Amino acid sequence: MALLNADITLLIAEQMDAASIRSLMLTCRANYALLKAYEQSIAKAQISRLIADPALRPLTRPILRSANPDGPLLQPLTYGAVQELEYRAATIDRLLVPGHPFFTPVLHISLHARLTRTQTARLVDRLRRACQLVDRMADCGAYFRHTDPPQRPVDSDPDADWDGLEDAPTHLARQAFLAGLCALDVACLELLVVCVGTAYLGGGGGVGALPAAVDDVAAQVLGVQEVYLQRGSVALEVFLPDEEEDEDDEEGQEGEEESADADDAAAAAAAAQAEAAFARTARLRAMLDRLLGGDGQDVGLGHP
Repeated sequence: MALLNADITLLIAEQMDAASIRSLMLTCRANYALLKAYEQSIAKAQISRLIADPALRPLTRPILRSANPDGPLLQPLTYGAVQELEYRAATIDRLLVPGHPFFTPVLHISLHARLTRTQTARLVDRLRRACQLVDRMADCGAYFRHTDPPQRPVDSDPDADWDGLEDAPTHLARQAFLAGLCALDVACLELLVVCVGTAYLGGGGGVGALPAAVDDVAAQVLGVQEVYLQRGSVALEVFLPDEEEDEDDEEGQEGEEESADADDAAAAAAAAQAEAAFARTARLRAMLDRLLGGDGQDVGLGHP
């Protein structure tokens, strides 16, 4: 009976998300030992359920950790990797929903090309696959950055500019990844990157007015696109926050302000908006600093 119970537990675990599995592991020592012993097989089944295309499944190499892109990588067949992939899938689903800033240029393409509903649905599916390809490309770049970091020559000039050397593993991994894709996937990747830049220019970043100089705008767009290719789809939550979530937060604040004094409520709301704008701009500055500034110089993002 105990063996049958173990088989049933493993079968159920393959259909659960990573958070539920962690909760199940904490119920008793027997479940913890069982789920820990079969972690790789359970994780493999869950990854297969999350990602239908075998070519997009990270089963052999570590993957990028969205919470800390510069930190240690996640091993592929682990519950942590499953949780990361679930987070990525949820992020991509939010990007490809009408009303999200990223979906606006996609809708414009559909209207301009006079696509039917079926054709628009196919376009969205191709962009979804392109988002998954970007995530895998970011994983490959992160793997080579961590496993084979570039080294300066011993007799090198100490005053030479070595910024390009630091990005060499990323670009080499990206080129190798692109070489294995079909022409349609490459075209969809190009369209996806253009949509990211267009959505950012459309004001989705929420960091105030863009500078008037064309060079500064182009540098910002290129920086956003490069960070997206290096960090994956999760990075777009910084550049293109969901407008619906912001509206829900504002509605919740209005409900609480009804019972407070009008002047105090207005002051609190203004302070909260200013703090949120400052935090968002600070995050954006931090992510673009290495690509656009690198030495603390102004990158033209403005101040809240």
